[in-house]
Amino acid sequence: MIRRSTWLCLFPLLTGCNRVRNTVESMLGQDVEADEHAEDALQTDVGRAGQDALSEFPDRLQERLQPLSRWPTDPPRWTTPPCPLRYRYWSEAMITMPGAPPTADFGGLRLTAEVTMTAGADGRSVLRNGDIEISHVTNGIKRPGSVQPADSLAEVRLEHDGVSWTEVDGPTALWSPAEYTGLTQFWPKLPASSHPGSRTPWPIEMHARGDGARVESKRGKTVWPDGMAFPEPSSTLFPAEVELESWVLVQDEPAAVLVARFEHAGKEDFGSSRPGIEGFGATFEMTQVSRHIVLSSGRLLYGQVDRTTHVTMVTPGDSQMKQEQRWHAEFGLVEACDGPVIDTPSEEVASPEEIALDAIARFRNALAAGTDDEVIDRLDPTIVEAHGDAVLRTLRKHTKLHGASSLGVAELSDAVERDGDRVKVELWGPSDYFLDGYNLSVAYELEVRDGRALIISIEARKQYQSDAEALLEVSAKRLESRQPPRGEPIGGLDSAR
Repeated sequence: MIRRSTWLCLFPLLTGCNRVRNTVESMLGQDVEADEHAEDALQTDVGRAGQDALSEFPDRLQERLQPLSRWPTDPPRWTTPPCPLRYRYWSEAMITMPGAPPTADFGGLRLTAEVTMTAGADGRSVLRNGDIEISHVTNGIKRPGSVQPADSLAEVRLEHDGVSWTEVDGPTALWSPAEYTGLTQFWPKLPASSHPGSRTPWPIEMHARGDGARVESKRGKTVWPDGMAFPEPSSTLFPAEVELESWVLVQDEPAAVLVARFEHAGKEDFGSSRPGIEGFGATFEMTQVSRHIVLSSGRLLYGQVDRTTHVTMVTPGDSQMKQEQRWHAEFGLVEACDGPVIDTPSEEVASPEEIALDAIARFRNALAAGTDDEVIDRLDPTIVEAHGDAVLRTLRKHTKLHGASSLGVAELSDAVERDGDRVKVELWGPSDYFLDGYNLSVAYELEVRDGRALIISIEARKQYQSDAEALLEVSAKRLESRQPPRGEPIGGLDSAR
């Protein structure tokens, strides 16, 4: 809760080792033919530190990094990219309540995005967003997400002095405000020395949520309501310190491994807008550790950020509620005209449950869009073989009564169970039909094989009436859409709808 809101050949028996040695020898800060005893001691101390530093990275990345016992004379320095660099971003934010039952899962959000860095005018660098997907995560299962299209945000314009990056013509939503977790946190200030253990202060400037509104409205595709004033940007400086931990070899190129840390604590009072109702206060303690791999060419290869925030809310009567917020984010270079690239978590294979939920969302959307071929393609062939064209007619009859979303909101699903290849999902389906305010409960069964899900059956009932006759049945054995009584209007509902 923040306001507003050396190079030595480590494996001498490997083919090509001398080539690597000769390639980088001129970059080293020490003579490769140094005294053997001093060299051995240096290898032991720095090599062990380098290996320890790498242990904090994901296994898939560690496999591609070779710790080095010697380092270049010059420290790493940022450069303007000579060609487009494509990055992939992945993050997950989770909230837990200490003391809650072990079965309680308060879920969280997962965000994935593509970001491209190119050379801009006047020696600047420019960041542009690709598709951004935001999804709910419950019990470790990602739900289908909403997608913000490429180039929908204002481009980020950056300048650097080799040591630090500075945004100009900002703030934008992508760089430092809280909306998209602040990409500024992945490009640290670089130390003045190439020696492991070198440190430098790095004040990380983060803006409050919404501070990018003026720029986004001007350069992006955000439409700001007429007459509403833009918030005046306000920022907080988080006092991080960057340490160069070690050097590694990545695909024959040296790279610096850096770690940055900071702690921050504060208190916030929230008033009440209702007369006679007391507000509440909150205290928070935040710890953040980030790790970065910066290539000798001046490119960011990889960054990861881990933040933990402990929040204590004090409500009227001095009752307390504690909350723990954890955020893990990764940002990796996945495409360039030359040099090393890596993989990121978004390359992971979706689970059967996630494949099933995605299939339901696509099925529902295809029916709403009228793309009949995709609707049929999502159903098990036995359903179509048994009922033919009546399948589409029955589904349209149901959605005409209850609305396009009545087949279930997979994006917010709670109940998902898997037994072998079978996945069962229970969804909330909003209905435009009932006058008494009730909606639908929709049950799906799917079969997931070879990364593809097919719908075996669908049943929809009025909420809280699990024993009542189904209003929609779709399976190889049954196909039916029933029109029930609309119920009695209740206060505040439009009886004419």
